[in-house]
Amino acid sequence: MIKHSCCSIGSETRLLLREVDHRVRNEIASAINLVAVAAVRAESCDVKSALSQVVELLHDHADVHSALRIPEHDQLVDAAENLRKLVVAISRSRLERMKINLVFAANTLPMEADRCWRLRLAVNELITNAARHAPFRRPAGRDKNRSRAGGKLCRMQGVRQWNERCADKAGARLEDCGRACP
Repeated sequence: MIKHSCCSIGSETRLLLREVDHRVRNEIASAINLVAVAAVRAESCDVKSALSQVVELLHDHADVHSALRIPEHDQLVDAAENLRKLVVAISRSRLERMKINLVFAANTLPMEADRCWRLRLAVNELITNAARHAPFRRPAGRDKNRSRAGGKLCRMQGVRQWNERCADKAGARLEDCGRACP
């Protein structure tokens, strides 16, 4: 295990986190199966369609959960690729339905797996909190916010508010460009 004085996870804690992760994945799979069976058994086309959309949404949320899994091995990983997968999963599970377009662009960024996991957790919290407040202000597309995570540019269009405390923990910086953004 890579030792960092401020952020190392003990082996017992790591084991417990993996066990909780396993149980959550099982519960999500169970929910997906229950809704899928209900969709098959439904007689109404509208009900089948609605339940199929719920199954798709649950799969999308399962993808977010998978992108946030604790790493199994201590090794260098590409943080940019990990964040790209997380951003895609979050976009599909939450943002697209809210008409928020999130684009992430970064070059390869080698990072220890545990640090990358913490970064993914912080970025997830940051995006989730920003999206939670997004629909209550100006119409989508009226303002743009830019985030720099590890020096890499990330654009969030239609996002109105963010959690600066989480951004600081992730080493990110958000700027509200308002209407002046190009």
